[in-house]
Amino acid sequence: MSYSITVHLPYEQIPYPTNPDEQDAWYEHYLKHVIFERPLGTDSMIYNYWHLPALSIDLKLIAQIYDNGLEVKEPDALMLLREEIKTLSNYWHENLLIAVASESKVDLLNRLFFLHEAIEIALNTNGKLNIS
Repeated sequence: MSYSITVHLPYEQIPYPTNPDEQDAWYEHYLKHVIFERPLGTDSMIYNYWHLPALSIDLKLIAQIYDNGLEVKEPDALMLLREEIKTLSNYWHENLLIAVASESKVDLLNRLFFLHEAIEIALNTNGKLNIS
């Protein structure tokens, strides 16, 4: 399993159709409202580098990602998430990245940047950030 970040513009969600003939139209409608989509990481990456540290340093929003995914829409919650990723980044630099290979460090930091970028886009567009 892998996790992705998306930001959607506000739109009327239509239930996913059970009729296969209607699924392409549903997906096209959905894609019109997706303004940002990037990978966040594999199951093991999210567990080891996001979930476990978030639990140990009490980052409540980030800790939710592994078990439940995360959906954030309210500006206050988006700003809290922005603060949590700063805290997580500091934790990584002080505790985890020392023992991580260079390529993996770059990958982790890029994905952290993707999340930061998604937060800013959601704040600026009144969008909904989703990690699943």
